[in-house]
Amino acid sequence: MLNGQVLSFWSQLGKPVKSKGYAVGREIVNGCVVPIVGGGLCQLSNALAEVAAIAGIRFVEHHRHSALIEQQRKSDSVDATVAWNYIDLRLQADFDFTVEVQLTQDELVIRVRSATAPSMLRRHQITQGAKEETKPTARGCLTCDQTACFRNRRYAAQPAARTAFLLNERSPELAVWLQERAGSDDWFLPWVRHRRRHLGWSAPERAQVSVALLPA
Repeated sequence: MLNGQVLSFWSQLGKPVKSKGYAVGREIVNGCVVPIVGGGLCQLSNALAEVAAIAGIRFVEHHRHSALIEQQRKSDSVDATVAWNYIDLRLQADFDFTVEVQLTQDELVIRVRSATAPSMLRRHQITQGAKEETKPTARGCLTCDQTACFRNRRYAAQPAARTAFLLNERSPELAVWLQERAGSDDWFLPWVRHRRRHLGWSAPERAQVSVALLPA
């Protein structure tokens, strides 16, 4: 970006749709964690906002999340939520800069490069003197205690019996729920490539696990 130009998150990414390769992820909507195509892009906007603050880049438009996700201890000092196409993250600087984004197997790396930026970078004032915010915790349907929601389903009590879990797409919330309740029940893991099996489900030792291999 040139000196004075505004960098817009959505102008760079465009609409997150399946045809562009976006998958279903998790997003906070009205205090609930719900599945949506492109969910999880806030991890990128959060990291970009953090790097921008360190580099002294101004926030032209910036919005914080309204809730914390489960297992998150506190709200981050630099927090940037985005939602297509009305909640954006926009940045501007008094120097030329380039943003580089790299996604490795286990890390999201963002670099800001500039030949004209001040030699002593200072954190943007948005984080100075920031007070700890008290926010509600956004929960998924497996751990949410709101039973009046239209997403809540009531199941009739079933007699005690052995249960089999057919597991496909992995999510942190379901993983926690299973570890607490699955016990020695049967676990079926369909269509798992051998080289990706370590990224999938981790069943308790007492569970009976069956795996269906994905043919080439």
